[in-house]
Amino acid sequence: MIFFDIDNKNNLPVVESQEMKEALNMLIDMNKDRALRAEAFSREIFALDQNSQLYEAEQKGKAEGIQENKKEIAKKLFESGQIKEFISAITGLSLDELDNILK
Repeated sequence: MIFFDIDNKNNLPVVESQEMKEALNMLIDMNKDRALRAEAFSREIFALDQNSQLYEAEQKGKAEGIQENKKEIAKKLFESGQIKEFISAITGLSLDELDNILK
């Protein structure tokens, strides 16, 4: 949400269409109402938090998926007769991790 300096009309954007003028007038009215501004600010912060949480969850999911893929590749390489050192070099998994995966 954008708040304007409504005391200085020179700082307001110039709009041509009637719809934009109505929207600007609504913003001006919102700027005058401290409680409404606080509510709008709270909603914006909430939306930003939601977006941040969603992004973090997506990143965590991607990382978990990559890790699971490495484990599957390690299992297949081991089943095909590759040694753990080679599998570790290819997948980036440590030998200890491989020991746990290949039990």
